[in-house]
Amino acid sequence: MTSPADTSWRFARATAPAVRILAGRRGIPVWAVVHHRGRVSGRDLRVPIAVVATPDHFVINLPWGPRTNWVRNVIAAGGCTIRWKGGRPPGR
Repeated sequence: MTSPADTSWRFARATAPAVRILAGRRGIPVWAVVHHRGRVSGRDLRVPIAVVATPDHFVINLPWGPRTNWVRNVIAAGGCTIRWKGGRPPGR
């Protein structure tokens, strides 16, 4: 029998396309999109994330931990851009 941690990445991968479409839109304030640059490839990348907004910051839960590629990319780059509630994406 597999534990939930062993299969949670499958759920995330299966639902990511739908979440990516909804994330960052005005009517879906729970989801945002992190725009960052790949630390190895140098490509512009986007990842849908769940956020909690405070008056000054975003709180981002890391259910798969701080060693996920997008977190490592953001740390290596020294920051990222977050699209939330219909905000204009970077570079457009």
